[in-house]
Amino acid sequence: MDYDSLKHYNELDIDQYLNIYFSASENKDILQVLVTNPMEKVHQFFSSESISGDTLIHISYGPVVHLLFPACQYFKEIKILDCNEHSIKALRKWKNKDPDAHDWSFAAQFAAKQGDGSSSSCIGYSSLMVTTSVQCIAALQQLGPEQLEMDGSQPERALYHSICQTAGATPFDHASAEWSTRFQDIEDMTRGKLNIEKSDLVKENPTSLKELPQADCVISSLALDGISKDSNAFRINLKNMSSVLKAGGHLLLFGEMNTSFFTVGNDKYYVFKYDEGFFKNSLRDEGFLIKKFEEVGIENLEKFSNATRRVFVVAQKQ
Repeated sequence: MDYDSLKHYNELDIDQYLNIYFSASENKDILQVLVTNPMEKVHQFFSSESISGDTLIHISYGPVVHLLFPACQYFKEIKILDCNEHSIKALRKWKNKDPDAHDWSFAAQFAAKQGDGSSSSCIGYSSLMVTTSVQCIAALQQLGPEQLEMDGSQPERALYHSICQTAGATPFDHASAEWSTRFQDIEDMTRGKLNIEKSDLVKENPTSLKELPQADCVISSLALDGISKDSNAFRINLKNMSSVLKAGGHLLLFGEMNTSFFTVGNDKYYVFKYDEGFFKNSLRDEGFLIKKFEEVGIENLEKFSNATRRVFVVAQKQ
C-alpha cells in the first residue's frame, strides 16, 4: 500500500493500540502472536545462552515493556528508545506506577510462570544422582522445596518435574505458590532499572544515538517494520540500531515479513513490506552474523493486519 495513503507511527493512537493488541481481555490469538510467543523466545534465549551485561536497549513499536520481563534480571540497566512523544509519556506513566498507566501485570505473571525474574526469587533444584526415578522422587519429596539449593537452575528443575510427571507424582513447585507476588517483583525490578529516552532513530546519523553508551544487547519488535518508509530507510534505521550495540553484542529482532499494514480501530497504519532475502541481506550487510532465524505462521488475524508470517532473529554484531 502507498505510504502517503496510510497513517504512521507519529500519528498512532497509543491507548487504542495498547487496548487492542496488548490487553489481557482482548483477542487471545493476538496475545499469542505479540506477547506470549515473543516472551517465550526471549526467555529461551537468555536461559540457554549465558548472555548478560551492563546495558540492554529496547527499541519497539509503541510503549511496550513485556519483552523486558524475561530479560531484566540479566542486565544492570535497561534503556527504552522511542521517537514518539505520546509513547514516551505512556512508558513513563507505567514506570512511575501512575493509576492511568497501561496494565502489564498479565505479561509479568506470564514471565513469573516461565520462571523468570530475579535470580534470588527463581527456585532451582540441586542435581541428585540417583539410580531410579522412584528414588529421585522420594528423596526430593522428603526434602521439600525450602531445603533444596536455591541455585536458580531451571534445567534441573525441569528434569525434576519431568521425572515426577512420568511417575505420576505431584512435584513441589515453590515458585508457583509465589506467582501472585513474584510478578510484582518482576515489574518492580524492570521499573527500577529502566530509563526512557527520546531518540530519533529514523534520522541518518542522529546525534542522540551517538551520545549513548553502547549496549550488550538490543531487543526490538516491529520498530523497523513500522518506522521505515522504504528499503533505504530500513537499512538506515538498522544501521542506527547497530550503532548502539557493542561488537559481539546480540540483536533480538521480531518482525513481520510481507506485511503492508495493520489497523487500529478504523485507521490503517503503514508497514514496510520486505521479504526474507532482503531482511537477511540487510543484517549481513550491516555486519551481523545471523545465529537464529525462525518463522511462524499467523492465523485468524485478518481483521487486524495482512501479516501472514512472523520472524524472530538472533544476530551477533561482528
